[in-house]
Amino acid sequence: RRKETTYIQTWHGTPLKKMLFDLDEIHGRDEGYVERVTNAIQQWSVLLSPSPYATNIFRSAFQYSGPVVESGYPRNDLFFTANNEATLERIRTQLQLPEDKKVILYAPTFRDHQSLGKGKFYFDYPFDFDRVAEALGDEYVFLIRTHVLVTKKPKIPAQHREQFIDVTAYPDIQELYLITDLLITDYSSVFFDFANMNRPMMFYAYDLDLYRDTLRGFYLDYYNDLPGPILETEEALLHALSDIPRLTKMYQAQLDTFRATYGPMEDGFAASRVVDAYFGTNQQVRAEALDLLEQPDGSYSV
Repeated sequence: RRKETTYIQTWHGTPLKKMLFDLDEIHGRDEGYVERVTNAIQQWSVLLSPSPYATNIFRSAFQYSGPVVESGYPRNDLFFTANNEATLERIRTQLQLPEDKKVILYAPTFRDHQSLGKGKFYFDYPFDFDRVAEALGDEYVFLIRTHVLVTKKPKIPAQHREQFIDVTAYPDIQELYLITDLLITDYSSVFFDFANMNRPMMFYAYDLDLYRDTLRGFYLDYYNDLPGPILETEEALLHALSDIPRLTKMYQAQLDTFRATYGPMEDGFAASRVVDAYFGTNQQVRAEALDLLEQPDGSYSV
């Protein structure tokens, strides 16, 4: 970047799975991956963070010593500013969703060992569509959004394409959260953002041992720190889908604690804080303000 350019790295999630320099071994990436990422990190003027938890991990995983501003994530502001009937109707209309159906969003991450090369991956749906449809009944539509790096996946069976809808091409997953009544994920960071909606989530971890012990590993205790049931088999998933109201009540207190711990700055004003700090008209005031905000560890708190 040019010296006069400010490069604000907004990142794309709160870490659950281990990353980059915190990994003992990197799977599914080409030989130059670490060098490319390292070069990119050196271009950052500042890194945004949603919490002290995330800040500590970013510094370790990226070996980054530059400014970190714990501002919250600007992209999550819409949970507080755009959660209205007009927006919800626009999204549902664009996806052609029936008005009387509740929404389940299935958003899994990619698997590092399912590599196609050149940063692309494949993914197989880890459930039987007939059985999931039977467990859901007529109350829900089931949206599927695979990871951006997944370029090869099986098609949804033709007989299920009214209830199961691939929304991977929808441009903004944050908007999908607005219409989602229940999130199902695995090891993706999506649940940290979705927690701001204060709605239930489940974790379908059908390959937990492989992912935790070989592919990535976690920063959190997967069994005890996540704000929803851990489902390690298809049978467990089906049972949970038939018991959503009870599970929602069971995990509400844990979800409240989780949201306060890992998203304390998420309040709808993250973008304003960042703009005021970095694009204010009085650059001298901005510089003095950042000096005052700098913490002993080199991070910033806005």
